[in-house]
Formats: sequence, C-alpha cells, structure tokens
Amino acid sequence: MPVKSFTLQGPVPAKKNMHVIRRHRGRQWVAPSEKYQVWERRAALVLKGQALLAGLQGTIMEPVWLRVVIYRPTKGRCDLTNLLQSVEDALVAGGILADDSLIHSFDGSRKVLGVGKEKARAEITITWPWREKDAKVTD
Repeated sequence: MPVKSFTLQGPVPAKKNMHVIRRHRGRQWVAPSEKYQVWERRAALVLKGQALLAGLQGTIMEPVWLRVVIYRPTKGRCDLTNLLQSVEDALVAGGILADDSLIHSFDGSRKVLGVGKEKARAEITITWPWREKDAKVTD
C-alpha cells in the first residue's frame, strides 16, 4: 500500500475564519483573506517541493486516505474540519491531488494544542489503500 508523507511548518490557518467581503460594481462576494491566500501559496510550493523529493511526480488521480495531525501553537479553540479544509486546498493548489473529492477518509486526523509557535506544523500522510504499486498519477 503506497504511502507518502509531507510536513507543513508553522501554524495552519482555519480557512473559514479568514474571509473578507469583496465589492465590485454593486456586487459583493466572500473571498479568502490576503493573509490566507499567502499561506496557501506558500504551503502549495512547499508541498510541491516535498512531493518531488519523495518521488511523486504528477497529480494523484485516485481515491486516497488522508491522515493529518495539526500541531497548534496555542490552546485556543479551533474547529478541526476548518483546519483540514485548509490542508485539502493546499494539496490541490500544490498539484498533489487533482481534487479534494478524492479524499475518502480522514482516519487518525487530529489536532494537538499548545505546542508553541516554533513547533507548530501539520504532518500529512497520504495512503492509496487500493493499490499494491505506486499510485496512478498524471504528468
């Protein structure tokens, strides 16, 4: 069963808590904040680099299981599903996953609170449970 692991250093923001209202020509919509967009772009680049070093070239096009352990710097309240959404979007933006709908399980995902800012991170493990060899990827 193929497995690939990734690590994002630093705190993971909760995407749903970082929105701004944009207005243009009388229309308005909700968009991620600039701070969140910067984090997502940085995370996507880090993940893409780690994927190349791990020998994963291309985009995963098959169902996967995801395990994400998020180490938070403080003991403040936060919703795990919002944090997982940020990680999902970074995996898609980094070209690791073709679509976050390919994630069939989040088994073992959790958050660990109060580790301090220097130890804040997200440890991501992707597993292809239905394959004996390497996962199907596209270049």
